Amino acid sequence: MQQRIAPDGNVTGYSVALPGDRDGRQQPVWFSGSRLAADLSLPRVRERWQQAAAVRPIAPAEAWKVAETKVRQAVVHLGAGGLHQGAGDVAALGDLVVVAAVISPRLVRDQIRDAAREYERASRAPAARSLEGQARELYRESAQVLSRAVAAVGRSDTAAALGFLLALVTAVEASRTWHEAQEHRSQAHAAGRAGRLLREAVEVTAGAAAAREYTPRQRKATAARPRTGQRLAAAGERPMGGCRPAGRSLPRPGRPGGPCMAHPARA
Repeated sequence: MQQRIAPDGNVTGYSVALPGDRDGRQQPVWFSGSRLAADLSLPRVRERWQQAAAVRPIAPAEAWKVAETKVRQAVVHLGAGGLHQGAGDVAALGDLVVVAAVISPRLVRDQIRDAAREYERASRAPAARSLEGQARELYRESAQVLSRAVAAVGRSDTAAALGFLLALVTAVEASRTWHEAQEHRSQAHAAGRAGRLLREAVEVTAGAAAAREYTPRQRKATAARPRTGQRLAAAGERPMGGCRPAGRSLPRPGRPGGPCMAHPARA
């Protein structure tokens, strides 16, 4: 990477080149960030990384729930401040979807990555962005909460992420509605596709969470009933060995057997 520096010493841009990518004179082929993508220009990169929101340290286990709460609060404010603020809001939501794709449970990670790729177009509104805004701030805080807890969140079970994913579906749907109101047709379609992929991930997550919480019932043990023609020995008695049920013919002389009786148990 090489930097573009102004006469006053401030960095005004940057360029990158792939290792081994050479032109006919064996010189590196440089590309500025803005040529690669509009969101990779230096002002856009600074916008994302230099204006970090103040997020209090929390336990990793709380990350999903805190992020869910912030996303639900942000939905109410998305685009409420006008076109330029809405453009900044959908851009911040796009960053959050990317973060979610990185740290989501493995069971649905591919689906959320596909949703992030689809929403990339929806995050680029054809208007200048406002760097301020309530929804934008809440989305950025959510992304930072999850990013800081990435190690622990990645090991969380699917039930922990379910509420956040439901909130994310609501946010993407709100961005689709905002794009439609601004007549951003391509962005609205992209948000719709991303929303469908996220809903599929929610369904899978909900099923996995329900399966994990399910506990099969144990069958109650039933006492064995005595067979017909037999009676239970009374307390203090024990049945004679080799006896026969009453009512049958007597055995032949020399063969054991006889009517069933019970002798008192010896002390």
